[in-house]
Amino acid sequence: MFFSKNLLLSEKLDNHMGILEDLKQNALPKYCFLLCINNASSNLMDIYFSGEFLKSGVNVDDLLIIAICKDKNDAKDKCAEILRDFIVKNKSLDGFKDKFRL
Repeated sequence: MFFSKNLLLSEKLDNHMGILEDLKQNALPKYCFLLCINNASSNLMDIYFSGEFLKSGVNVDDLLIIAICKDKNDAKDKCAEILRDFIVKNKSLDGFKDKFRL
């Protein structure tokens, strides 16, 4: 599991500074939803509950976290916003995953 150098924190999150402190210590914030680029998936992005990563046996090697969101609806909205912004800038979804891998 890796974090994007351009990690997005949802405006709806209550404690941005606390989350950033957790991330500095390689700890995921609890009870949030993560937007991820999954190299093992054909999906552009996947949404995961952060609690899933705490379970043993969950493979996170192929995940790049690009956004942290408050809840599932917030994650869906942020996903749509990210895709919309990318399409406006690039006129297509070509190279979407590559943008975040750099």
